[in-house]
Amino acid sequence: MPKKTYVIRDTDGRYYRSFCDNFFTTAPCDILVTDTEDSLKARRFHSLIRATYRARSLSKKASNYYYVYEAIDKEVGQNLILRNKEVIERIRENDSETMIKVEKAIAEWKMKHGLNCMYI
Repeated sequence: MPKKTYVIRDTDGRYYRSFCDNFFTTAPCDILVTDTEDSLKARRFHSLIRATYRARSLSKKASNYYYVYEAIDKEVGQNLILRNKEVIERIRENDSETMIKVEKAIAEWKMKHGLNCMYI
């Protein structure tokens, strides 16, 4: 029986290859992710735990959400099964709750300093 193989894809459908720290650009995220459209060039994981951990850390530090898929056949592009949807949904909920708190704090600060009107 062959080993199970897992790949990571983002919400735009690109496959994860690698990442590096974002220390030389002004991108809005902490890391830069290298991705590919070709499923054969994607990084493969043989452990669901490691793939989920990597997808979770990418989703927290990069500017996109990443999902773990199990590759069923040799041709990865057609037969993928989503594996970590619950983890990413929890991250999305936390992100939205945090953004609501940030927007509320900004609105309170504007009210306190009398900056209610919007200038464009």
